[in-house]
Amino acid sequence: MMIRRTFTCMLLVAALAGCNGGQTQSGAVPVGTLTGVVTGPSGPVSGAAIQVTQADGSQRTAASTADGYFEVDRVTAGTIQLSVSAAHYAVWQTNAVVMPNATLSQDVRLTPL
Repeated sequence: MMIRRTFTCMLLVAALAGCNGGQTQSGAVPVGTLTGVVTGPSGPVSGAAIQVTQADGSQRTAASTADGYFEVDRVTAGTIQLSVSAAHYAVWQTNAVVMPNATLSQDVRLTPL
């Protein structure tokens, strides 16, 4: 009986050791989130194309909502290039740094063509 109980406890400990309580695993790539609002001279710009180019060359995209808001989640932490374009506006670009497990807020003001 004692051996069975010890074996059961060992199995339970081994199973729980595989759980990480929702924390990032050591081999996981750290990510963050990018948010912002796109505006022009007349206010929010709806439907602007948001393009994030990550350090490894991969890209993430989004579009601004009716109130100009955008959000790109799961962006690989590190330096990114952010490009925003919309009809009748000049393309806007910048480099920014996304920190692990953090949200970077980057508002964008577009200039009409």
